[in-house]
Amino acid sequence: MAAEGPTDRELAESRQFLVGSLPRRLETNAGIANFLQMVEFFDLGMDYDVRVPELLGRVTRDEVHAAARAVLDPSRAAVVVAGPYIGTP
Repeated sequence: MAAEGPTDRELAESRQFLVGSLPRRLETNAGIANFLQMVEFFDLGMDYDVRVPELLGRVTRDEVHAAARAVLDPSRAAVVVAGPYIGTP
């Protein structure tokens, strides 16, 4: 991601996931409370849930790539195995 950035398809699928998953985050009282707390903390406006698709649509591939280059450092990455590992001890 830091080296080449996302593909156009990856960016489109990420946008679609983020927009599509928003209603799921608001299915419980805890989810609603968490969402409202985030909106208030970051001063996003009470219409933030309606504006998310437009806001995400403005994010460019170059902006995502620049952000990835700024924060992703492969030399500081950790490898984690979750679940059973079958290999040499």
